[in-house]
Amino acid sequence: MDDHTIPAAVQKFADEYRQIAAQVGGCGDGGCVIVRPTGMHTNGGCRCTYHMDTMRERGVTRLLRKAQQLVDVIPPPQQESREMGNDIAGAAQ
Repeated sequence: MDDHTIPAAVQKFADEYRQIAAQVGGCGDGGCVIVRPTGMHTNGGCRCTYHMDTMRERGVTRLLRKAQQLVDVIPPPQQESREMGNDIAGAAQ
């Protein structure tokens, strides 16, 4: 796999994340943690965390769950390096 190839599982989670984020919406701030705004926006800081009851009703829990699933698919750097080392060692035998 070269650096420009995105594994299908990661692409699937990213697409699902974007769909959920679009449904949840954000606060419109340039630093929004839910949806990165395009075009004109404010720069006062994300306000989504101040309105968690509303955000929870809008589905932010699903968004966070999807983000966690994405993280679970990607191995930590140390684990990936260790597995690559094992593959290389196995191939050398």
